[in-house]
Amino acid sequence: MPGTLTDERITGFDVWHCSIPVTGRRDHGIGSVAGTVEVVILRLSSEGGYWGFGEASPWTVFTGTPEASFAALDRYFRPLVIGKRVSDHAQIMAEAQAAVVHCTEAKAALETALAHLAGTHMIGATEQITLGCEFYQARYFLTEDLLAESFPISNGHVQVPDGPGLGFEPDIDKVRKFAFRCSTERAA
Repeated sequence: MPGTLTDERITGFDVWHCSIPVTGRRDHGIGSVAGTVEVVILRLSSEGGYWGFGEASPWTVFTGTPEASFAALDRYFRPLVIGKRVSDHAQIMAEAQAAVVHCTEAKAALETALAHLAGTHMIGATEQITLGCEFYQARYFLTEDLLAESFPISNGHVQVPDGPGLGFEPDIDKVRKFAFRCSTERAA
């Protein structure tokens, strides 16, 4: 229906490659994480000023490097997104799948950002949907959360935010603090 968020055009595409300090070493069957964890953060903006966020958290052995995720988002996916409507998400994702064979984490970040832009507030208004999860990484693993305030957790579930837009505010200063590569674009 005209005049809704999904009818808005995507006008901003920001990508940050961040190295975030972690609290300690985590050993996994295929390797260890210590010192820092590298993530790629994507922010899509709509013409009405709404934001959608996605995160690529690649594990090099399985899904490629953070550098590859950053490049896929910045170089190949950006032109598929800028100027498109939020409701064009299926077409955008089909084009992203065709544009890059690998980089599943970059595709996940793009799809998550599109979904957040289109649906997080709707999800928050639907009582039957919960955000049950195993953990909230920033609580136990990162030295600093990238959100201005952490998601509240109750009975093993991340509580659905109830604020405007996504229901929380990322701390862009913290994102910039940990970013060592950044690329931004705004549609004319």
